[in-house]
Amino acid sequence: MAEEPEITPQQIDIFRRCTFARRIFASYPSLWAKKPVDGEWHISKPYTGEPFDPEEYEPREGGWDHEHCDVCWSTVVDGMSYWPNVDPDAGQVDLCEACYPWVMALLGVEPNSGGEHP
Repeated sequence: MAEEPEITPQQIDIFRRCTFARRIFASYPSLWAKKPVDGEWHISKPYTGEPFDPEEYEPREGGWDHEHCDVCWSTVVDGMSYWPNVDPDAGQVDLCEACYPWVMALLGVEPNSGGEHP
């Protein structure tokens, strides 16, 4: 990271509620909205097998092909390691390898290099 992005107090509060676990990203299915937004953009979301309306969405194998770091917005793609939040109650939060130790330091927590981190 050439320049550290700004982290807001609201982000710090969200990060405190997260349980981060180091993972290797691999593409997975998505649901792709059949109807475009503003005539050109299609909304997609991760698909994990939940029921959906086939009139509104179409499943796409491998359609969820990246994540973004919630701090620096860098792209995480197949084969890259990153730190997603694994606590469903805290929401979807992802940190790249560069931002994770920085965020942990801001939280006053010793970062680990492997498994889950509360």
